[in-house]
Amino acid sequence: MPAKLVPLIERAEWNGGLSAVLPRILEPFKDAEVDALVLGCSHYPIIRPQIEQEMGVGVQVVDSGAAIARQVRRVLERESLLATGASPTYEFRDTAGSPTFREIIAYLDIRVGGGVAMPSPPTPSPNSGERGLFVPSPGIGRGWRVSAG
Repeated sequence: MPAKLVPLIERAEWNGGLSAVLPRILEPFKDAEVDALVLGCSHYPIIRPQIEQEMGVGVQVVDSGAAIARQVRRVLERESLLATGASPTYEFRDTAGSPTFREIIAYLDIRVGGGVAMPSPPTPSPNSGERGLFVPSPGIGRGWRVSAG
């Protein structure tokens, strides 16, 4: 799939731009009557439902994200680095200062408590001993902290 999709995804153009471009981008795959389509970009799983709908029920859409997550877990377990017993904290960083960053987080249904992820408050320094926190640095951009549990 051409890189034309990435800017649409980053601008959160789920309905307007994406719905106009996606059928044209996927047309060669549909014409070739593929039975599987591998998502080869980290942005594409965000629009997987739209891709699946456009391709139809006879096409399996493959995303390697789950396989990568399983492998990361195996490596962390092997190296005794897998966190256990604590509620996980997730960080989402926007290095480009995108005005749609919050909208994308909401679209992915990532929530903190009862609401959508909010901008991170100031956090301890990297030497404070706390792990998994977003530490703002010049040039890094804005971040959102999400705690599960």
